[in-house]
Amino acid sequence: MRLDDEQQQAEGAQPNEQPEPIDLISDQQSEQTEVSVEPITPVAAQQPIEEPIAPPAVPGASDLTMEDVMRQVEDSDVGGRSLKRGEMVEGKVVQADREGVLVDVGLKHEIRIPLNELADGNLTTAEGVFSPDDKINAIVTGTAREKEGLQLSHRQAQFEDKWEEIEEAMRDKKTLQAMVIERVKGGLVVDLGVRGFIPGSHVGAHGGLKNLDRFVGQSLPVKVLEIDRERRKVVVSNRLAEEQMFDQKRKDRQERQSAIFAKLQEGDILDGTVRRFAAYGAFVDIGGYEGLLHISEMSWSRVEEPKDVLSEGQQIQVKVVKLERERGKVSLSLRQATPDPWSEIPDHYQVGATVTAPISRVVKSGAFVRLPEQVEAFIPLSEMAARRPKNAEDVVRLGQIIEGTIIELNPNGRRMVVSLKNQQEEADRREAERFQQKNRATPSAGFTIGDRLQEKLQGLIAKELGEETPAEPSAPVSDAPMPEPAADAAEEVAVSDAAAEPAVAEAAEEPQGEVEAEPNAEEKPSDD
Repeated sequence: MRLDDEQQQAEGAQPNEQPEPIDLISDQQSEQTEVSVEPITPVAAQQPIEEPIAPPAVPGASDLTMEDVMRQVEDSDVGGRSLKRGEMVEGKVVQADREGVLVDVGLKHEIRIPLNELADGNLTTAEGVFSPDDKINAIVTGTAREKEGLQLSHRQAQFEDKWEEIEEAMRDKKTLQAMVIERVKGGLVVDLGVRGFIPGSHVGAHGGLKNLDRFVGQSLPVKVLEIDRERRKVVVSNRLAEEQMFDQKRKDRQERQSAIFAKLQEGDILDGTVRRFAAYGAFVDIGGYEGLLHISEMSWSRVEEPKDVLSEGQQIQVKVVKLERERGKVSLSLRQATPDPWSEIPDHYQVGATVTAPISRVVKSGAFVRLPEQVEAFIPLSEMAARRPKNAEDVVRLGQIIEGTIIELNPNGRRMVVSLKNQQEEADRREAERFQQKNRATPSAGFTIGDRLQEKLQGLIAKELGEETPAEPSAPVSDAPMPEPAADAAEEVAVSDAAAEPAVAEAAEEPQGEVEAEPNAEEKPSDD
């Protein structure tokens, strides 16, 4: 039987009818030359073919375009591994502009990080903040399987970095700097990159400060006390940080002190830098350690204010005048590191010399003048004027330029006394001389006592001779020679000389107030 005929019979048979089996064994035994054929199962009786299983649905896959699919293919692998949401990646800035930055993270194309994902706050441009080839970390916020594609956030990466830094600081007991942004009930809110809190009892070196508002806007050192990353909670302490810093400074100071005192000796001349001022002097850095420069050791002359002589940061040379190793104190002198100006005074000044200088100080007992050699001479009250004044301010004032005479000089005792009286007396004498010279040059006006006596005498002589007194007074006596009287008049005068002498003596003894001249109507006597 042919195979085609057998297949046709099998297809035409009913489902419940089975073809009669062929006894292959008996046939083989009887006839070795016949071919054995196995029955063929009908097509309807065969098992149905299973349909292929569809892949799991991708969210939003029905909306994906061919471009989205291609982008997923490009974004799906970085260095042979797939990126996952929340994963930290490192990239390189390719471009920075007003929209953000383009970052190369190893894909076939760059990923843009927008401005709002670069930093907190209102960032208007990435130019100037980021530059090409800058390294940048970012958190994966969107994957390739999502419709938006791969998305990165540098801001969230910074946030995570801050948490790592805070946790590390707590483990290693490191000190962090925190900016105080707000005063709240019970303490201060600080910015550590994440929001933190300082309890009021942990503010300041000793804690418990009341006026906490003054810390707003300040950067404070803090120690991490507590972290709750899930609740985004950080508690820090400023007091512990201050205490540790104080202990460290004290330790460093002791080490520097030991090193310096090991090689320091009294009398050493050192280079120093003025660091800060006090009312009583200045502190000078002499190589990692500060010594005191007292105000009395700043200059050979008196200093009112340390800032009048020195300034912060000024480089000076000082002499070590005292060491207190047990107390850790060093006393310095600026004036002893310079020549003593009093040693040069005898070469420039002697007793009796005149000095011209400004008044530098006015005190109850007198005043001081500062000489060009930066030494001071004293003017006592008794030497300010011919008559002692009650106060020096009545005679001199601060800054006034005076001219005086040296009346005492003792360089070894550092003393010079100047007198203004001699100069005043000399000035008065010169003024009197000028006045007298002026009077000599000006002729006297009116009658003098001599003129009046002579006039009285002539009146008495005329009366003795029987002559009448002239109605008008004679003119003032001049230096011109008088005309000689007549011969007979001369004889009469000679006869009556004896009688006239008593009258002349009597007129000379009269008081000046009784000697008067009667002026005529046109001429009045002088007030003299």
